[in-house]
Parts: sequence; structure tokens; C-alpha cells
Amino acid sequence: MYGILARSIFYALFAVSATVTTATSTVFIAQDEKAPVETPKNEKDQDKKADSQDGQVDLDAAFDLKINAVDPRDLDKIVELCESAIKKGLSEENKKQADELMAATLIQHAQILEKLIFAPQPDRRWRVFRRDALERLEKVVKLKPENGEAYLLMARLNALEGGDREAALLSVEKAIKLAGDNQQQLAQALVIRGALASDGDARMADLNQAVKIDPANLDAVRGRAMLRLQAGDLDGAVDDLKSWMELEPENSFPTLMAVQALTDSNRNDEALVILNTAVEKSPESSRLLATRANLNMTNEKLDDALADAEKALAINKDEIDALFVRGIVFADKKRFEDAMADINRILKIDPENPRAVWIRSSIFASQKDYASSIKDVNQLARQNPQVPGYKMQLAALYNANGEPDQAMKIYDEMLASAPDNWEVLRGRGDVYLSMGKHKEAIDDFNHALDFMPEAEQDDGVFNNLAWVLSTSPTDELRDGKRAVELAIKAAELTKYEAPHILSTLASSYAEANDFENAIKWGAKAVELGEQQKSDEELLDNLRREQKAYEENRGWRELQEPGKKDAGYPAPLPSDNKDAKADSESKEATPKNDDKKPVDENDGNLDNN
Repeated sequence: MYGILARSIFYALFAVSATVTTATSTVFIAQDEKAPVETPKNEKDQDKKADSQDGQVDLDAAFDLKINAVDPRDLDKIVELCESAIKKGLSEENKKQADELMAATLIQHAQILEKLIFAPQPDRRWRVFRRDALERLEKVVKLKPENGEAYLLMARLNALEGGDREAALLSVEKAIKLAGDNQQQLAQALVIRGALASDGDARMADLNQAVKIDPANLDAVRGRAMLRLQAGDLDGAVDDLKSWMELEPENSFPTLMAVQALTDSNRNDEALVILNTAVEKSPESSRLLATRANLNMTNEKLDDALADAEKALAINKDEIDALFVRGIVFADKKRFEDAMADINRILKIDPENPRAVWIRSSIFASQKDYASSIKDVNQLARQNPQVPGYKMQLAALYNANGEPDQAMKIYDEMLASAPDNWEVLRGRGDVYLSMGKHKEAIDDFNHALDFMPEAEQDDGVFNNLAWVLSTSPTDELRDGKRAVELAIKAAELTKYEAPHILSTLASSYAEANDFENAIKWGAKAVELGEQQKSDEELLDNLRREQKAYEENRGWRELQEPGKKDAGYPAPLPSDNKDAKADSESKEATPKNDDKKPVDENDGNLDNN
């Protein structure tokens, strides 16, 4: 009776309709000793009937174990009992029940293995699990050739790396054919077939159909979002990513993907709308807050960026992206000690983080601690010798540290293998400028302009060339007209918002004998420098230059290694030829743009 009850519960659970046959054996009837014993009319039929019930005990045991199964070993035992029951003999009806039980148990076991294989962090034995699952599923389709669920799972497993692609295709076609009215199964099969397709159009067609059939199919929505991103369909991809966000509101990944795709296309406002919505729904997500902080920093909303970074770090003190944002904003606000604390915290969490080392080197450079900055960049260059940016920064730092020979060595080595690299030519030009070798500097700047792509126009090259053409003490090297053209270009590229570039524009006009414009732009350079709280050395230079223009004098500069006094007013035509020598004794600071490896007027310390 207990076995019958177990089977009844099993079929209720698995929605299987079946007639349950009572286990029987020889029936004894109470009788007195004299009563005759009833014997079967056909002894052979009776023996055959008894034989057909020999496996019933094993089948009942299988049903009992199914109710109480707790681990995969129990499932294997159920299958063994079913196989034993069939081998020993069952009635036709009970054999069907054994087949049903065995197929359901095999699928259940395969599904347990499937979860291990497709876990967020799969078990390293997943290939063994796949083999075991496929073996069980092969038995299922032999028992139940119309089982679409088994074919679907077989396709999914074989579609994985190292699987049998042809077998996967055959299984998925079977699953599609057997799906019938099961729209969810059909959609999932289309997703798998799309993943197996070698043609992008075929893949997209399957995913489109899957989403149409079952809009809640996460695999279909997610797969189409990725495919649309690859195809450059940003609007379509963002729509799918938004659907993904609704299907998995606790998962921040689709939000982060949408934000990244939009910001890569300079659609920052749309990205911010998505982030604002996500943060409203998940205000305790330090990851989302850190991402919004980074976007606000990109949009130059530094106070908003700092506020989000602070909130993120209050939730998770080790949120690395928030530490980066706060450190960079602190550095921009010249809170160098606070900035260094955040960057060092990142390096405590991740000692080899190259971005953190890079930013720390930039903070050192901003404080004119070039030796420490050189040490950091040397570390990066050794670890990543294939990154030319590290070598170039190292050369700039050596030059700023008064070691132009070391800088020149690096630039010469780089130009030996890439003589048309405009960035390296520009860097070497800066070194020549710091050494007082103006002709060589002009040659390198001109070559840099020759090789510079239109899309990569760099204000520093235009500015530095204009500066040397307007301030060189060597008469035959100066060219006021060309200097004005170059300085205007540099000012346009920086939207007339960089004091040192407006200073170059003023010196260029002075060299072109247009002192009205020289005075105008010199005054603007001083005004901007004061507004932007530039360092006192720069402000002092800007004021001294402005005074020269007001006296109808140009400006001259000759930098030499180890010599601080470099800039002086140009002598008036009526001045004694010794005026230059007298003026050289005045205090001055070199103002060549980008001789320093980090522009102190630029808050972005990150390496692009």
C-alpha cells in the first residue's frame, strides 16, 4: 500500500497521469482444513503472470526513494532500481511507469549538473559534468523520443566550448520541432540556434523571433543587446539593455553597459538619465554611485562627482572607482595629501593597479616632486614596455627634473623605430626648447605638424612653436606673422580658456608689432590666471610679460639647463645692445607649455 501511495504522490508532482497497479502476490483465503485448495485452470498463464510481477518490489522501492531523494546519488539509485525492475519483469502498464520515472529522474539529474555548469562561477569540473549530463539525456531521448526539453538541454550543453556543434544543431532543430504550443521552450531553442549560427543575419533573425515570442526571455533580450552593440545599433542595444534592467532589476550590469555605450558615443546626458533612474531604484549600490561619480567628473561637475564618490565610499570604503574619482577631484582642488591617501588606499587593495600608480605619479609631478614621479613611471614602463605613453611621460619627467639628456635618449630611441611619430617629435622639440636649441626645436615642431592627423590636433604643438617663433632671441628664427596664426589655432583648440596659451598669443602679436592686441590678450591671460588660481610663478611671469607689452616691448626667452632666469623683455630699437644682458639678471621662470609632464591647469590626471 505504501508503494502505491508513493507513486500517487510522484504522478501528482510531475503531472503524469497513469493507472497505478497494486503489487500482488499469491492470495491466501481463510479456510478450514477440509476445504479444497483452488488451483488455476491454466498453470502456464499463472506462471507468466507471476513472472511479470517479479520487478514490482524494485519499482516500488524506486518510487519510495523518489519521494525522499536528497542528492544526485539517490537519483542514480532510482534509475538503477527502475532498470532492475524492468529487467526482472513488469506488467506492460508498470513498465510504462518505470520508463516515466526513469526519464524524469534522468532529466532532473541533468538539470542539477546544468546549474553547476552555468553558474556565475562554473565549477572547474564543468566539462566532466557536461559529459555526465549528456549521457543521461541520451538515455532520456531513447526512452522518450518526443521529449523536447531533453533535446533543448542537449543543444545547450553541446553549444559550449569544446562541444559537438553538429550534435547541438541537430538537437536544437528537434527541440524547435517538438516545442508545439510551448512558447517559452521555442524561444529558448531559437536563442540557442541563433548562438550556433555562423551568419550574423541568421543570428539576429532567431533572436528577433525569440523576443517576439517571449519578451521575458532574458537570454534572448541579453543576446540581442550584445549583437546590436556589435552591429553599431546603439539605440536598439540601449532599448534591449533597458528591457534587461526591468527583467533583472537587481543586476547593475545592463545599466553599466548602457552607460558605457552611451558615453563612448558622447551621449552623456542620456547616460546620466539612466544612471539617475538606477540610483533611485538602488540607492545603496556603491557601484552605481561610483559610476555616476565618474560620469559627473567627465562632465566637469566636480562637486557632484565628489558627493557621489563620498556616498559610495560611505557604503563601501573599498569601492575602487569611487576612490579614483575622489582622489582625482582632490588633486584637481590641490588637496594633494587627501588625493594621495585615496590613491594609496587603492594600491593597498590592488598593489599592481597601473592606473593608480599613474595617477600617483601625476600627483607627485603636480607637487614638482619629479624624482618620485619618475620612480612610479619607471615601474610602469618596466611592467608594460609595450605602452609607448609610459616612455613618453618618463622623458617629459626627466626633462622637467633638469635631466634633458635622459629625456633625449628616450625620444631618440623611439624615433629610431618610428620617425613619423608626431607626439614623440613634439616631446623632443620640448627638450630642445629647454636646452636653448631653438632651431632644432622649430624643426621638430614643424615635423610634428606635418605628421599630426587632423583629428588629433594638439594645442601644445601649435602653442610651443608659436612661442619659440615669437620669443627666440635669435632674430632670424622669429616669425611674428606665422606665430600669430599658430597661437590663434592653439587658443581656438582650448576655447580661449588657457592662460599660458593666451600669453603666447600676446607674445605673438607683440612680435608682429601689434601691441594693441598684445596688451589685450596679455591682460586676459593675467585675468584668467588669477581666476583659475594658477601658481604664483606663472602669474608673476604673466604680469611681467604684460608690463613689457605696455612698454611696446616684445618678450624673449632662452632656457638653458640649470639656469632659472630665462625670460626678459625685448629691448626697444633705441636701447643699448647691452640691454639684453642687463635684463637677463631679472628673475623669471620658463613658461614653455608642457615642459611639465602634467598640466596643472588640467584636472584630469588620468591616462587616456
